[in-house]
Amino acid sequence: TLTQVSTRKMRIKRSMLYKFSGIVVRLVRSASVESSNRDFLGSASVSGQMKAEYVNPFLDGVYELFGTMLGCEARRTGLALSDGGARPREMMALVGFSGAVKGTTGLHFPFDTGLAVAGRLLSMDITEWDDTVSDTVGELANIVAGSAKARISEQVGETLELSLPVVLHGGEFDVRAPSKAVWLDVPMTCELGPFGLCLSFQGQ
Repeated sequence: TLTQVSTRKMRIKRSMLYKFSGIVVRLVRSASVESSNRDFLGSASVSGQMKAEYVNPFLDGVYELFGTMLGCEARRTGLALSDGGARPREMMALVGFSGAVKGTTGLHFPFDTGLAVAGRLLSMDITEWDDTVSDTVGELANIVAGSAKARISEQVGETLELSLPVVLHGGEFDVRAPSKAVWLDVPMTCELGPFGLCLSFQGQ
């Protein structure tokens, strides 16, 4: 019945949120152990506009997330300034951060990768987009943002604030940063498929 289906969905969501609870603390605590084996940016800023010390905490959050929760190695395959152009058949989750460092971060996945990631995390066979996938992708971006928030807050001596995740998906969409912001796209890959980390900083 509809009630049973709704109850099942609620149980899945509660189980997923319980699985996510406390994970950011664990990621932050374990980050210093394995970070020497990961591909980070050098001390120079990206194109003179973006500080590596603010980008690397987000990269580290991705490495920890995939290694700890998905059991696979994430690898950076490139680095480029993005024009926010059309992204065909992708799903993307964005989280804003504010305080001494302001901007937006997010994860974007081709549909096949996003479904595989959600299926691996929830131990389910997922073949199509639904609310469970949307919640999962949003929480993944939230975990990366929360992990980076802890590191950057310690650097700047001020606790950053995070927005709620916003999830986008569809046949085609554009993502544009404010006119004075820099939008960085970091292509990545893992055994589940290609994906990417995106970052936009304001006033950095």
